[in-house]
Amino acid sequence: MTGVLSIREHAWVLPGILTILAPVLVAFWALRRLRSQRLALRELRARFRETLDSCEDLLGRLALLEPAARVAALAPPPPGGRASGAEQEYVNLRESLRQVEESLLQGEGEWQIGRYDRLASRLSNLWAHLDTIRGGIDRLDRDLAAVGPVPAPEAAELLERRAGQEHEARAGQETEIRARCEREAPRLLARARHPASAAGEWAAARLGRAEASLAEALEALAAGDLVGADRGSRLARALAGGTVRLSESGLLIEPPAGRGPWAGFAAACREARVPPRVGLGWTLAAMALVGAAGNWVGHRLTFRSTEVRVSGSNLALRAPAQASHALDLAHTGARAVDGDLATTWQSGVSLAEPQAVVIDLGKPHPIGKVLVLPQAAPPGRCTWEIDLSADSWEWARSGKATAVCGPAHSRWGITEAATGSKARFVRVRPTDWGRSGVAVAEIRVFAPSSLVK
Repeated sequence: MTGVLSIREHAWVLPGILTILAPVLVAFWALRRLRSQRLALRELRARFRETLDSCEDLLGRLALLEPAARVAALAPPPPGGRASGAEQEYVNLRESLRQVEESLLQGEGEWQIGRYDRLASRLSNLWAHLDTIRGGIDRLDRDLAAVGPVPAPEAAELLERRAGQEHEARAGQETEIRARCEREAPRLLARARHPASAAGEWAAARLGRAEASLAEALEALAAGDLVGADRGSRLARALAGGTVRLSESGLLIEPPAGRGPWAGFAAACREARVPPRVGLGWTLAAMALVGAAGNWVGHRLTFRSTEVRVSGSNLALRAPAQASHALDLAHTGARAVDGDLATTWQSGVSLAEPQAVVIDLGKPHPIGKVLVLPQAAPPGRCTWEIDLSADSWEWARSGKATAVCGPAHSRWGITEAATGSKARFVRVRPTDWGRSGVAVAEIRVFAPSSLVK
């Protein structure tokens, strides 16, 4: 009888599935994380811009109230009341808004180093602070409306005197103001035009305000109004410089220039503040690593194939077998030689007691190899020794074998008998079976010429 005996079928299905499925799952997880990061940072960017807009809106409202607040103290106090403190309230509100501006600058630094949680917390606190300032501006507006009429000559004189003081203070800075109007602010505007036009309506509107402020500053400078030139150029510089700064830090996002998978992926990475090539490289590396790990795990979870070429039959098939111990009548030693891998010999005791299973081949046979398929729980390594005898009284050690064993997924162990070995009785003696009782699914015995690996 000649043929191929497949001791265990090739098990490539599970490793193949894990090799393909695991990288796909990693890629899906990476894309989900990228999308989640994009949405979170998109919301954070919008929150930052809303806070900045709210701060600038309140600054504009407060600037409109400045002249009235300056002259409110000249109004006669109400009967039994005190002079208006609107000017001091205006100063306090302006200082509060300046602190908000400084806090926003610190928030830009937190964004650049990736402290998104701290930036989100900062913006929440700033919104509460801006609500308080907004309430203070509303109250100042009501107080100024309730102030009695201010003598026109005195108000005009006070405002003129204040304007003169401011002009004198700016006189020593004329060179600096002129340089800001003619060189610094235009240069910042030129840098801001490309990111502003590419980033959307919000940045474009901001750039338009900066250009209008610079135009007003240049007109004031030509008219000799250093105060107006100073204020306009400062506002233009702040708007243009802020746009450039927000663009460089990533708080402004440009839409993808072209279409296609790579352009979309690169745009998503930029929005999520992940370098596209780094994100793709790490994803591919993780997919390769997980695919290799999945393949390895799949092989560990499945039986390895063991094919042997035979020219004879299994000498131990359905031969009389006697075990030293048996768990019950359904797990006797005969179950190890019945040809059914679903049945097992189970001793029911630990290796604290010596135990074995003896197979009677009926007559002496030349012995080539003895194959044993062990089982154990928990999984581990099982070791056993093979003894041969002609009369079951005197035994000769033939060899030992070790194999990976588990409750279901085990590997065959093969023991090669010495050349010229001949025996009627074959004994399998377990020597190491982990913490579980001994269990053997199948024992097969072949003559020397019957088995070629």
